[in-house]
Amino acid sequence: MKPDEALALQKVLQQRKLQASDYVFPSERAEQMSRSAFWRVVAHAGERAGLPVKAYAHQLRHGCGYYLANKGCDLRLIQDYLGHKQIQNTVRYTAEPSPICGTLLAIAVRTVPIASPQCGALASTAD
Repeated sequence: MKPDEALALQKVLQQRKLQASDYVFPSERAEQMSRSAFWRVVAHAGERAGLPVKAYAHQLRHGCGYYLANKGCDLRLIQDYLGHKQIQNTVRYTAEPSPICGTLLAIAVRTVPIASPQCGALASTAD
């Protein structure tokens, strides 16, 4: 985790009065959150936000790759960031989004304060 990411996470923990743990998304029992629990959290958040489509956790990966590509990040850096072994998978993630992902991305960009990614900073993940 990069220093600015760790600082942002620490700020969230303080604001929400949470204890630091080994998990970015701890369960209610402060243990590792299961994949299915995370999917339920994302779906529930989408419902609470009034999204016009059902939200899926995997859409976050597509949205992240698409967002980084649109901000001019090198595809090889995005490939490493997403953990893809083959560049073709990254190209698929960063191509025009599906109508659902495009809708969610448009809503997120309008409603969530997203800092412009520092594409050069992603290079540190490749080291």
